[in-house]
Amino acid sequence: MENLPAHNSEYELKQYWDTRYSDDKDTFDWFLSLNQCPILTSLMLPSHSIIHLGCGNSTLPIDLYNIGYHSITNIDYSPLVISQMKERCAHMPLMTWLEGDIYDLEACIQSTGTFDIALDKGTLDALLVSKFDPWDPEQEILDKVAIYIKQVYKQLKPGGSFLHITFVQPHFRKRFLELVPEFVITVHTLDSEKGGFDYYCYQATKPL
Repeated sequence: MENLPAHNSEYELKQYWDTRYSDDKDTFDWFLSLNQCPILTSLMLPSHSIIHLGCGNSTLPIDLYNIGYHSITNIDYSPLVISQMKERCAHMPLMTWLEGDIYDLEACIQSTGTFDIALDKGTLDALLVSKFDPWDPEQEILDKVAIYIKQVYKQLKPGGSFLHITFVQPHFRKRFLELVPEFVITVHTLDSEKGGFDYYCYQATKPL
């Protein structure tokens, strides 16, 4: 794969992503495609309002739109990729593209309690690329992730769910979702293909 950073820590940097999107205007999906992740459509209704966090140039919102999920708000902090995807999806007028910071969702959404579903496919992973002890994360790491998770919680309607797709195992990942203790967390294991490692869908639900 082209445009890999020299160090994993660069995945946290806006400059890296702006350069990557400038050099490579094609779509790219981290982890699984929608077809490989049917759990998503089993946990969402076409009528749901969805926020897609750190959307990048993923085909996920396009694939969802094509099967009837039209109320999708895509957010990324790269103005370049937002412009590219808005142009690519101009024939999908009900879908929204916003430049915004996932650490300050209220600034770009300008409301709270708006969404039934918050989607994260690889975004939280990009926040956790710095070296740390996975068994005992430093407080600085926990504080950083807590800002994101709390912002997501605020954007969900009561009964709404944060759906996070990753390959990271539950004993390493659940602790970050539990930074909002009100979340009710369910872990769905996705079938691995051809003997590969498992993927997981973490469903963190905001109580009614």
